[in-house]
Parts: sequence; structure tokens; C-alpha cells
Amino acid sequence: MNEKPNLLVVCDYNRKDFLDLFKVCKQDFNFYFIEYASKNEVKNEAYKEYGQILFWKDYNDAFDLLDKINPCKVIFFFIESYNHVALNVACKERSIITCHLEHGFRDYELKASLEKITSLHKTKKHLYLLDVLSNFLVKAKTRLFFKRTVQKVSSEPKEFLERYYAVRSKNSIFNTFKLINSSYRTADLYISFSPKIYKAHQLADHLEENQKVVFIGLPSFDQWSDLQSSSQRLKAVLFIDQAFVKQGLLGWTKSYKERFVSKLTEECGKAGYILFAKIHPLEEPSGWDTLQSQGKLKLIDNDGFSELVSKVEVVMGFYSTLLMPLVAFPHTTIITLENHPVDEVFPSKFLVDSGVGHPVYQIENLSQVLSSIDELHKSQLLNKKSFIENWMFKLDGKAGERLREVLLS
Repeated sequence: MNEKPNLLVVCDYNRKDFLDLFKVCKQDFNFYFIEYASKNEVKNEAYKEYGQILFWKDYNDAFDLLDKINPCKVIFFFIESYNHVALNVACKERSIITCHLEHGFRDYELKASLEKITSLHKTKKHLYLLDVLSNFLVKAKTRLFFKRTVQKVSSEPKEFLERYYAVRSKNSIFNTFKLINSSYRTADLYISFSPKIYKAHQLADHLEENQKVVFIGLPSFDQWSDLQSSSQRLKAVLFIDQAFVKQGLLGWTKSYKERFVSKLTEECGKAGYILFAKIHPLEEPSGWDTLQSQGKLKLIDNDGFSELVSKVEVVMGFYSTLLMPLVAFPHTTIITLENHPVDEVFPSKFLVDSGVGHPVYQIENLSQVLSSIDELHKSQLLNKKSFIENWMFKLDGKAGERLREVLLS
């Protein structure tokens, strides 16, 4: 009996949705996950269903890690940090195949716009410095992983790593990518959800037209490939939340969010619609809980979500990966909300330009838009097929199988 190959995966394994991309192939590999410096950063044990976790501090350098794990491939969800690029370079030196696996919605123009108006990376840097002070020894050992790798690589990749360190230490990730164009920072193979999403990586990573890429669709949504519209239809709105407050995006604050939630509930009620809301896992339920206790809306989680989706007529949100399959269903009509405190950015542009989303810029106009939902549905229905092809590749329940085939090849 052949032993299963080892697969080293660089990802945030605190996120179960990331881990579940491997659901179809979890029996085919010995999975090893790495991203954090120590156990203090591990928030749950979802990874145990798939494999083992590793920590940067426990390895002398990237070559030491590769020698001890002996992976058939290294899968990166992102190649951003110093240790990410060090490991990527070491893989190239050892001729170990590296793959970039897509893990969500991407839009280069949106990212560029957000970069101009947000100071989020400064806030993160401040929090990171506090973290360093409280975990100095662990962080020092983690940083040594990078520095020791630099000393072991050959001259050309050594120059790249030194330059990456110098540039990244003074710039955001987005600007670092703009300034550095090197194959040492990119993967051998890109496993992307769809042509449109891959376009963001082509631009950000300076990828050539002949870059190896495979489109697989979205494994997370295989479960909904055969979802049928229920005969028990609800005159209801399903709202998909975004973590704007937690992430400090587009000027959203806790107080603004609470006012927004209150007005959203009021407008849906005015038009005779029940409001269901799915809160983003990073966001606090501020404002939502109070209105639910008053019977003005219903909060939902993953349990029963598919059943609800089959019944609702209208889906609302800003932009997110979760919106994409909800757009694809024939019975749904999509309304995007663009009433952000900072209005220079148009996050739902990809949905509106695709003809599958109708933007509302003033929340006070929502009830009026809901009154003409049938006409909106007819126009959006004509564009759903092309949206799936461009942004989702396929919604056939086989994305996980396609990923499995790529990883086993």
C-alpha cells in the first residue's frame, strides 16, 4: 500500500472555510499547515480534521522545514510575509512545486481604491508592534527563520530576499507588490476560481500570459450546485454582512453601523419584507441583537442557511465571496448597498457591471427599489449565466474534485 504524500499548506488555519477547500481530498494527503509563530495564535482546533499544524519558530530555516516535512507540493494561500517568500524561494531552490490556491473574491481595481483611502495597514503595524513586545522571544525566533534562509540561498535569490525585506518593511503589501516584480515571489502554478478573479493576481503579481493557471470553480459552494427554488417562497430579504467596522474600511464605525442596521430593518419592513441577516464572523453583533430581540429581524448562521436561500426572493450585501453563489441562483434578485461613509469606492462594481446587481446609494430609497423587484429580477436573470462563467467558472458541484486532481497530479 502506497503511503500518502505530504502536503505543506501555508494558510490561516483558524478559518474553517479555508480548511474546507480540501474537504474532497483530505484522505489523499498528510496535511501540514503553517502560518503562525506559536500556539498562542491558534483560535480553534478545526485543523485536526485535516492534519497537523507547524510553527515557524520550530524550524531553523525554510530548508530545515522542507527537509523535515518532505512535501510533494507547497500550497500558498498568500505569499506576502517574509517567511512566505523565504519558503517560496527555498522551494524553487529544491525544485519543489509551489501552488497559489485562491481563497476568495479578488478585484484589483477595488483593492487599489481601498489602498488609497484606508490607513488599515498602519493600524495593523501598530498592533503587530505590541504583539512583538509581548512575545519577543517567539517573534525573534520566527524572524530568524527568514534571516537564516537568506544566508543559505544562492546569490540571485539572496538579493531578491534582501530587497523584499527592505521594500516590505517600508510599504504596505499592496505597494510592495507594485514595486517588486520577480518570479521569486510568485508560485509555479496558480489554482484560481475563475478567469475574472485570476485577473487580479495577473496584475498584482506581474504574471506573464504564459503563467500556468488552472480554473476550478469554488469548492466551498459545491454543496449548492443543485439547489432548487423552494415552492414555499418567502417575501424576504437575506442580508450578507461585511466586516467593515472590524477592518476599519470605508469609514464605517460602530455607531454608523448601528444606524445603518436600524434603517435597513425599517426600509425592509416598509416594503413588506422579512429581514434575515448573516453577520460576518469577524464582526460584532452590535445593533443586530437588539433588533432581533424586538422581533424586527432574524439572525441566521450556517444551520438552515441553504434552506433559507432556496426560499428568499432578494439578497442584499456589499461585496463578498459568499454573495457569488447567491447571485447565480435563478430565483434570486441582488441589491447591493453603496451607502458608505467614504464614497470614493464602488465595491459592488463587479456585480453591477455584470448586470446581476442593482446598486442602492441611499438606504432611504431601498423600499422603493423593493417595490419594483420583479422587473429587476427579469433583467438580472439574463446575465446570470455569463456571470457564472466569468466569475465562478462553473457551479456544477465538482470544484473540489478538480482541486483534488490538480493536487494529485
